Amino acid sequence: MIMKIDNFFYPSNNLEKSKAFYKDVLGLSIKFDFSEQGMIAFNVGDEEPAIILKDKKKFPEVKPTIWLEVDDVKVLYEELLAKGID
Repeated sequence: MIMKIDNFFYPSNNLEKSKAFYKDVLGLSIKFDFSEQGMIAFNVGDEEPAIILKDKKKFPEVKPTIWLEVDDVKVLYEELLAKGID
């Protein structure tokens, strides 16, 4: 069973421009800033999950990802396989 969303990951072609957009245009506060390592996270209201931007220069294979918290990953994995999801 899916319990809650953990985090959202999005690729960024230009981390500084993306940082300005999420911070200055959308008005989100910074949760953590590891720009030197290629990541910056933004709070979304009072929720624990964050929007985390990953620099495509440092993470060339990054794809938009939603991390979900589940009761038992092995059980959910088997259920999803049975439904044809690989």
